[in-house]
Amino acid sequence: YLSGRTSVPIVIIPHLIDLSEFKPINKDEALSMLEKMRCIVPEFKEKLRNRVVLGYVGLISKTIGSDILLKLFEELKDDEKFVFFIVGEGPLKQEMIHIVKSRNMNNVIFAGPFPHDLMKYVINVFDIALVTSFQDPRHFSTRYWFPKKFVEYSACGKPIIYIGPSRVLYHYIKKYNSGFVIENIHDVSVKNYLYKILINMHKFAENSRKMSQCFSYNLAKRELGKLLAG
Repeated sequence: YLSGRTSVPIVIIPHLIDLSEFKPINKDEALSMLEKMRCIVPEFKEKLRNRVVLGYVGLISKTIGSDILLKLFEELKDDEKFVFFIVGEGPLKQEMIHIVKSRNMNNVIFAGPFPHDLMKYVINVFDIALVTSFQDPRHFSTRYWFPKKFVEYSACGKPIIYIGPSRVLYHYIKKYNSGFVIENIHDVSVKNYLYKILINMHKFAENSRKMSQCFSYNLAKRELGKLLAG
């Protein structure tokens, strides 16, 4: 956006991440660490180990489209292959917990919030990572939505499903084939995208980890070096 509106040289350095800290690790190892830290109970541990985990971390709020998750819960509530692991806090969390309980959605686990140094374990419990955003593309902030969780998911090698109109996330996911973008959740079945990922899980995971190189400290150093060198 800025590069098209000024003659001054601009280097875009997106979110940065330490790829030696956020990296793919075995799901069992991640679950064991969370259990050791008393972040999950044994009952949840077994469900997360034995099912395909659809994960979300961060703020739980309508302002970033978290309410969209309710449609996913409903669509998959009778499919015992999947379980949702929703980790975070926010103004919508208690309402979502109430709805899940009242509709007997037994495939949803809420947890957290946890300290950020545990996020590398939380994300590595996921099989597929979810990102939502406010759905109105007329908002500037929505069109350029780029949350830190996206970078952390990528660094951990998680296939990503993004639901929303962000041009930035669309660019990265499409360029690296690291998952799928759903621009209008009301027109499609999410389950179809999930199974497309499961068929080629290894490739999507590999692509997502490769995408994370765009956010590495080393890349930032190189780009800053070029800028300072003039």
